[in-house]
Amino acid sequence: MNKRISILSSIILAISIVIFFVSLVLSLIERKPILDMVSYGACIFLSWSYVVTVIGSCKLCKKDKLIAAEAGKFFGVIYSVFVSLVYFTQLTVIKHKVLPIEIVSVFDYSFTDSWMFSIDIIGYGIMALSTFFVGLTIEPQDKINKVLRYLLLIHGIFIICIYLPMTPIFLGDSDGATTGIIALLFWCMMFLPIALLFAKRFSKVKVM
Repeated sequence: MNKRISILSSIILAISIVIFFVSLVLSLIERKPILDMVSYGACIFLSWSYVVTVIGSCKLCKKDKLIAAEAGKFFGVIYSVFVSLVYFTQLTVIKHKVLPIEIVSVFDYSFTDSWMFSIDIIGYGIMALSTFFVGLTIEPQDKINKVLRYLLLIHGIFIICIYLPMTPIFLGDSDGATTGIIALLFWCMMFLPIALLFAKRFSKVKVM
């Protein structure tokens, strides 16, 4: 059961990333509300499957790495809560236009200087912190684990993104949406191999 759930979660993680990537590419060609809805939904499942994948991975760690494992899971949950809040708000409150027009810019993710956009950014920063700790739990005894460990640790560098909303970089940026999409496309290309390597790692384990 543990092995099956871990493999399934990593596969769902990979599929969510692919759906997210495709919706972003199509958005660059022509921006449509349906594409935003698809990407938001994919990101919610992405965050949930990431948490389960991390739990499965950390179950394989040695006792001397338990603190790193717990930290990885803890920060993973925080990330999932933050981004679920952001994207579920877009799929409900923003989609149905129930907010007064005066405060829409506070909750609408498409505004790069909105509160929701900042929450999303810190969410991904916390995810980076989670991947860093998870990377520390992986023993590089073979090529799969070695590459996975390095990718997770490198991804941890993105913790610095939490400082971006503290700067005026997004304020009044008319090209913010396009710049953000391009950045997320690069993120997808980096994180998809991580999801696939997790699936490969779980498949090679006999008992979990």
